[in-house]
Amino acid sequence: KKHAAAAKALEHFTKSPVEVGGEAPTWRLLSNEEEQAYKEAVQQRLNERKRRKDGKEQSGQHHTESAPQEAGVVVAFQGAGPDAERSSFYDLCGRHGDVAFVDFSRNESSGYVRFRRHEDAVRAVESLNAASE
Repeated sequence: KKHAAAAKALEHFTKSPVEVGGEAPTWRLLSNEEEQAYKEAVQQRLNERKRRKDGKEQSGQHHTESAPQEAGVVVAFQGAGPDAERSSFYDLCGRHGDVAFVDFSRNESSGYVRFRRHEDAVRAVESLNAASE
């Protein structure tokens, strides 16, 4: 009896929706095209910040080279609750692999998690979506 109750409690815990900020977001791995567009947009934002910081106005002058990144590592999420914080995504996704960066702003319901390895991104999407079914 004791083991059956513990097993049932564990099953409920592992099958319960994963909430972030009071809501259960949906998760998906970006396609190669979406991931490339996302990475280009991030690079543009970084270049713009650098131009502003340096006080330079000429575009194209500061192309920042970044280290090559593995493909298939960016996970998009939609439906985070109003109390969600970036650290919550680091903690939650870090259980499934090595998180490189979380692109999320407070009071937004969507964002991105970049893993260091494709396998970790796939495992996170599968696990997080399974928990929400």
